[in-house]
Amino acid sequence: MRLTLPRIAFLLTALLFGLSLAHDAATLPETVASHFDAAGRADGFLPLRAHLISFGGLGFGMSLFLIATCYSIRLFPPSALNVPRADYWHQPGNHARACRFLFEHGFWIAAFNLLWLLLMHRELARANRLPVPHLAPGSLAALGWLYGAGLLAWIGTLAWFFWRGGKGEVKG
Repeated sequence: MRLTLPRIAFLLTALLFGLSLAHDAATLPETVASHFDAAGRADGFLPLRAHLISFGGLGFGMSLFLIATCYSIRLFPPSALNVPRADYWHQPGNHARACRFLFEHGFWIAAFNLLWLLLMHRELARANRLPVPHLAPGSLAALGWLYGAGLLAWIGTLAWFFWRGGKGEVKG
């Protein structure tokens, strides 16, 4: 397996995410506020261990699912690839390039997903360190906008690649 930039980004964000969870295992209370209402007040609680296992499972599981989904596209016939300039990308050599690109691009969205969950967890940890756990006004909205913007950027780079017929593809 070659270590490409998207794979390195994913490995680094996975490491940061895991280290963040390990740090919080030592610094958060035994019972953590894990759910908050629209006003930012805690309304759901979990034992720390259950919270860390579920949040870690969500982060790593969802990211690996995204990578596996991007990889699995190669298992379908070329005609199943619904992208701009499909006639070009359905040709055998080009279809293989498209599948490689989608797989590598899957590491970017998985890294972004882990980074976003890391930021979400940092906000939850901050809230749980307060005497009465509560989320800062607008913090979840800001994280939601960030996720939406990142997802649009990821989709935009996919569309740009396929519309341009792979021009500007990074080799390596």
